[in-house]
Amino acid sequence: MSYRYHLRSFLTLVAIAGTVHATSLSSASSHVQVTLNGTTVIGKHSSDRDVDFFGGIKYGHAQRFEVAEPYAFSNLTGESINATNFGKACFQPLFGEGLTFDDLSDDCLNINIFRPARAQAKSLPVLIWIYGGAYVQGDSSMYDGANLVARSIAQGKPILFASINYRLGPWGFPQGIAATTAGLLNLGLKDQLLALQWVQDNIEIFGGDPTQVTIVGQSAGGGSIQLHHLNPAADHLFRASIMQSPSTVPFFNGTIREAYWAQLSLLAGCPTSLDLRCLQEVDDEILWNASLPLFSTVGDAIRGGDYPFVPNIDGDLILGSPAALESSGSLLRKPFIIGTNLDEGTTFAPFGLQNESDFLAFLASNTNPLAGAEVVGATPTVLALYPDMPSLYGPAAANEGFPLGAQFTRASAVAADAGFLEPVRFFAQAAVNNSDSDVYVYRFSAQESVTNASLGVTHGVELPFLFEADKYDDALSNALAEAWIGFVVDLEPSIRLNGRSAQWPRYTSDDGQVVEFVGGKQEAHLIPDTFELNRTDFIAANPDIFAH
Repeated sequence: MSYRYHLRSFLTLVAIAGTVHATSLSSASSHVQVTLNGTTVIGKHSSDRDVDFFGGIKYGHAQRFEVAEPYAFSNLTGESINATNFGKACFQPLFGEGLTFDDLSDDCLNINIFRPARAQAKSLPVLIWIYGGAYVQGDSSMYDGANLVARSIAQGKPILFASINYRLGPWGFPQGIAATTAGLLNLGLKDQLLALQWVQDNIEIFGGDPTQVTIVGQSAGGGSIQLHHLNPAADHLFRASIMQSPSTVPFFNGTIREAYWAQLSLLAGCPTSLDLRCLQEVDDEILWNASLPLFSTVGDAIRGGDYPFVPNIDGDLILGSPAALESSGSLLRKPFIIGTNLDEGTTFAPFGLQNESDFLAFLASNTNPLAGAEVVGATPTVLALYPDMPSLYGPAAANEGFPLGAQFTRASAVAADAGFLEPVRFFAQAAVNNSDSDVYVYRFSAQESVTNASLGVTHGVELPFLFEADKYDDALSNALAEAWIGFVVDLEPSIRLNGRSAQWPRYTSDDGQVVEFVGGKQEAHLIPDTFELNRTDFIAANPDIFAH
């Protein structure tokens, strides 16, 4: 089963957490406004949730394959802008049901703000949401911040919620020799930093406190935040973070994916991949169509060279491999929450693997292509750590008749450990040991979140419990929101453990306690950070095999 299928499945899942491209603020709304650098920004107020919304506010602008510049409102010729709806989404190879091609644009660098009504004179903590989607898809309109703001008001800890767009796919993460030479790698990450700087410069006008900014993201959004923790230039842009299932892609320099960029150039009708001008000038739809075939052929899970458009080691934002930087003490000293879901890998492992030969082929294609000898040498150990015993892996439904393949859960375990669990565990331990940060670790295992029994508590299933309070106003949803909001406000998350209110214990290298969200009456409990430890220890000791 192709990676393209899994991306679309993930977008369908994530769409549950959000809405269509227009805001979900109720029909009981009226206009509200602020003045930004002499320009009147007109938003709307929802009376039923007592929340104001300002959408589609530009924070930057850029031509295709250029580093974005700040957008200056003082240069507008008009006296006001309509900010009552979300702006355009960024161009991306694949998109969910809430978007159409007409919703996509190069002019997409915008920010949305949800705030408690009458917050303008206040100085509220700020949550900035960075969406995920494997760096090839996503849009801020998918996430309804009004519910979290309303919950924060009810909790007595009001916050301001902001969400940003950043460029994706070949538009946000150009690859190859030309992009490397021109200094155009990691444009999407640079967009995020520009948006964070916009918040520092402007959020007070909306009632937010720029000194109390927490950046929060899931999947590639969480992975982006991990990278910002390794960037000294980002130190002043946020005080804390929450990383939900941060995805760790294989890290290389920009030239290793030259073949993908050459294929994109060829399909777009450009004679060479070494000159960006042709791709910069081709029609939007031509470039979009040229990007699609790459997602019919690339691999699944954690393959070393098979993510065509991802962050790269560039010597600027990313100075080296994350594992090496984390080990060297390069992490910013900031508090954070970080965690994974029980069955992360089932979103990424390929379907149809039936025997040992298939599993070995999966390992060969999902490890570092530059470390062939190391991979061959490590294969016996990998097979011993992941034996062909389906009962060792979950979810159980995937092993009942093997609807997705006899090796599916085995491959899913590798994908989960190498792509999520080990990088999260390593990141948390490095922060505690090398930067003395306050760290809080969780595992989301709630069976009530399962929508497909064969996939289990897979990647992204916690999102609806955060963003859809009207559908999931239950103990689990309230527990997540209470912890996240409490951390944004106080930097000390409270949690309901075994049905009772308690402080979330800090993670330590000696006594690594993890909060496991299990749902039901229990809501959450504490477990030691020892699950799958022998497997993640091996991955941590062999970072080159998975290009960490």
